Amino acid sequence: MLLTTIKQYLKHQPPQSLLALSQQFQVQADIMRDMLAILVRKGQVKKCAKTARCGTKCQACTVLTTEMYEWKTG
Repeated sequence: MLLTTIKQYLKHQPPQSLLALSQQFQVQADIMRDMLAILVRKGQVKKCAKTARCGTKCQACTVLTTEMYEWKTG
């Protein structure tokens, strides 16, 4: 049931980071990644190219914020 909710959410949102999705659905990032992998395998969601880090040395741009997912149209 959560997979259906995630699908509906992504259909109506711009690409979302793993962190944003984990927070939205209150699920640990590793669990969210596993659920998204199911949707990717089904061809419903695509994992976007990772966004670049901002270039500062603070290291705030973790994989959770740069790993992006979006609804696969067409």
